[in-house]
Amino acid sequence: MTRVLSSVLELMRLQSEMNRIFEVLEALESEEDSYAIEYAPAYDIFETSSAIIVEMDLAGTKPDSLKITAIGDHVIIEGIRGHGVKKSSSHFHLMERSKGKFKKNILIDGPFNTHKGEAVFRKGVLRIEFPKVKDRRGAPHPITVHKE
Repeated sequence: MTRVLSSVLELMRLQSEMNRIFEVLEALESEEDSYAIEYAPAYDIFETSSAIIVEMDLAGTKPDSLKITAIGDHVIIEGIRGHGVKKSSSHFHLMERSKGKFKKNILIDGPFNTHKGEAVFRKGVLRIEFPKVKDRRGAPHPITVHKE
């Protein structure tokens, strides 16, 4: 059982990595936005009984470079991630940690209040919390037929 769970978790991790690669490629091919994408941060979306939460790993990002916008059921997070080392004073032997501009358009499924969202940046993790609202989608709403 543990072996199966481990395999499933590894497949989920690989799928997440592939999704990030495709997001970067899609952004690079998009002609509607000239924002050059250089970095694709990892993020999680989860919910509690009272809120929908987005957490994004942004170590090396300055909080004042972040711009967060909520539009409908989308949350757009933009910013710049940099390294603490100056290129001119260093010679890199290996560079695996990505840096540069990023822009994530995250679709959140479920009703939430965009006007009361709060963002906190702590220890390299951006946490955005949106209070849940009553879901009125799918609720029956009778429509009266009028005679002409």
